[in-house]
Amino acid sequence: MVALLVASLALAQAPPRVTLLFGGDVIPHTPLREAAARHGWAPVFAPLADTFAAADFTVLNLEAPVVSLKKPEQETLVFWAPPELPRALARAGVDVLGFANNHSLDQHREGIASTRAFLADAGVRAVGADVDEAGAWSALELEKDGLRVGVLAFTRFLNGFNNRPDAGLPHVPAVPYPESPIGGGRTEAATVDLVRALAPRFDALILFVHWGQEYAHAPLPRDRAFAQALLDAGAFAIIGAHPHVLQPVEALPRADGGVGLVAFSLGNLLSNQDAADERGVRRDGLLLRLELVRREAGVTLEGVTPLPVTVEHLKARRARVVLVAQQLAEAEVGLAAPGLPKVERRRLERQREVALQRQARVERFFQDAALRRAWPGVGGAVGPEAR
Repeated sequence: MVALLVASLALAQAPPRVTLLFGGDVIPHTPLREAAARHGWAPVFAPLADTFAAADFTVLNLEAPVVSLKKPEQETLVFWAPPELPRALARAGVDVLGFANNHSLDQHREGIASTRAFLADAGVRAVGADVDEAGAWSALELEKDGLRVGVLAFTRFLNGFNNRPDAGLPHVPAVPYPESPIGGGRTEAATVDLVRALAPRFDALILFVHWGQEYAHAPLPRDRAFAQALLDAGAFAIIGAHPHVLQPVEALPRADGGVGLVAFSLGNLLSNQDAADERGVRRDGLLLRLELVRREAGVTLEGVTPLPVTVEHLKARRARVVLVAQQLAEAEVGLAAPGLPKVERRRLERQREVALQRQARVERFFQDAALRRAWPGVGGAVGPEAR
């Protein structure tokens, strides 16, 4: 009885905590979509289901409107996804899809409304483009045990599209670069003011931002300066997407004396880019797990765990997203088997070599000294699943 009472008191005194898992771009390129039409989307994300489930909230970037039109708009860089995609993501354990990116208007304003409807039907929450301007610029609240996290999403690109002046029409939250204006977009200063107004409403406000230069491993100086201003205005952390390759994860000082986390780009989670090159950098992706804890002094980020992922391209254009640690483990187990045929041994040795190279590349994006001081355990870009 005494032991039970002690355990109950310890449990009651445990500080509220929430675990968030962020991932990069989900791009249903035509070959992936055609393969999924034959084999389903579930096998694509099944290897990550346990990792998704281990987080309280898993948040990814959906790089395509979801539509059921018989003939959706379709060109090389005009994207769309079938309703089966968000359903499969939901079954795999994804809780939230960011929908503020340069492809949000690829299926016009009707595509925004249908995306919101299909995500809701699948049981996935959305943040970003919405059926009106007010909704698009609203922060999504994620709550566990009284700890409230806000997520606000916006993009710096819109592929030549513009928002309409009518605030009641579907809208994409956009903060354009000065040289590429977007109708209905907000300035950096106005966005900083919005963050300053939103931050006090939550225990932590996290920004999910579509920015940067495609295929560049370094953030734009103007985005770094913008990130600093957003952190100083009260943002807790910033998660970036769009470059389709990895960019650094850094710790930046905030005006209040704290430290803010900025992951400038998590790369692709799912795409057909570099499909023919198993060593391609556009197949380097990252899941970033953040553990937030509320103590007497406020909410702190007490855990930062990088989990490298990659896309395996299989026969018949099928694909699956896997942890690099899983690839390594599978290779080691296979190579330990007795009587292994030479062809299979060579395949597994190549798989191990490529996975180790990919892991080493990911490690390079966690070299920021301030990051290592703030979260010493983040240095090795290999999560517990790899050990």
